[in-house]
Amino acid sequence: MIADLTLPVGDGTARDACDAARHRMRTVTTSSPDQARPWTAYGWTIPEHATVDQDGWRIPWQHEYEMWLRGHATPADATTAAEALVRADLTRALAGIDHHLVTVTATVESLGIDLHLHPDSD
Repeated sequence: MIADLTLPVGDGTARDACDAARHRMRTVTTSSPDQARPWTAYGWTIPEHATVDQDGWRIPWQHEYEMWLRGHATPADATTAAEALVRADLTRALAGIDHHLVTVTATVESLGIDLHLHPDSD
């Protein structure tokens, strides 16, 4: 799942703006799934894509989620669930920030058996 968004990040150089975007997006970056966020997520930007408007820099940010979803009858059902989770995560993390969510793109990589069964939660 990939989310493309634009963030307002203030003044300074394009590199400063990218650093500010990375700092702002730390709340939605995780390398270890847990009960609250059963996914990994990370993002990036390129300083050359930064633009300036009347309020300072705006940075395009691409955020990628990797999710393992269970209990969906079809890939379309899994895609819909994944998109809803991503939108909710970004909305919560960016509340009060004038961001623009451009696209959320989901790709179902494969269907199969989860080889990592957890007796307490599976």
